[in-house]
Amino acid sequence: MAEIGVIQHLATWALNLAFAIMLGALASQVWLSSGLSWGGNRKSLAGLTRQPSSWALTAASRLQRILTISTIITLIASTGVLWIEAAVMVELPLLASWDAGIALASSTHFGHAYLVGASALVMVVFINIFLSKLTTSHQHLRTQQIILAICIGVFAYSRSVVSHAVISGDFTWSVMIDWVHLLLVSLWVGEVLIAGLSVLAKPVGSLQDHRRDCISYVTVLSHSASWGLVGIFITGGLNVWRGLGDVNSVSAITDSAYGITLLFKIALVIGAAALGGYNRFYVMPDLLQALEKSKQHPTERRFALILQAEAIIFLIVIFVAAILSSTSPPSAS
Repeated sequence: MAEIGVIQHLATWALNLAFAIMLGALASQVWLSSGLSWGGNRKSLAGLTRQPSSWALTAASRLQRILTISTIITLIASTGVLWIEAAVMVELPLLASWDAGIALASSTHFGHAYLVGASALVMVVFINIFLSKLTTSHQHLRTQQIILAICIGVFAYSRSVVSHAVISGDFTWSVMIDWVHLLLVSLWVGEVLIAGLSVLAKPVGSLQDHRRDCISYVTVLSHSASWGLVGIFITGGLNVWRGLGDVNSVSAITDSAYGITLLFKIALVIGAAALGGYNRFYVMPDLLQALEKSKQHPTERRFALILQAEAIIFLIVIFVAAILSSTSPPSAS
């Protein structure tokens, strides 16, 4: 059964990673296709609507494909997690547990949550593949993106109701806080992965409208990551307080598998936040200045490299989170 445990961690890691990319792709697509032109005050979010540049539209189109692929992977990984859970429950090999998986999906709380989440993911794929071709106006695109966001929110909630937070019921403050935390973490991780590995992986070029849209994108990315990080620490603190329960000694935390794994995850998150802060306060001002002057500058590459370093840390964070999700907290003892 140790092999099943490793497979379970890998499946959960794939699920969490694909979901983060899915959410990051949607958010980035919204920003790139919104046509917002940020004015001289870079700290202001008051914008004027205009047509996005070909650079922004090309990136948004690429993100639509990424969104579709990551949603399908999320659906497959979610099904795999259900199947593995069934194998663990009946203590049978994976290939002999298919019937148990069907029974788990049809007659248990875990299975019902899976079916709700899977239905939401199928809706995302359907909208992104078929209905997107019928989109003929900016308003139609906005409506489609709102529906996609709702479906993603439903899937995230289906994950929270099978987490440690559900001990008191499906519709409780603990589940709501876990849901918000999951969305914020996934958005933060996803937007960094998308920016570092897709949108900003190559130089934006010298055309003024391209660089103007890149300024808009980088500015919104920075604001989203900053405010999201605040929310992550607040909701994460509340989750830790719930998970540790009445544990009031340091040794009780450091001597438990949950506590050690949690501390390692927190250390990684702080490291990623430090890299993000360096990018935000030391690299980004020079990057925006270079983009405004329509000239190539080493900060473009440096900004993307730091995002890519953050992305590597996030890959580890997501795996640690997968281990944490299947580890009983001290409060459950």
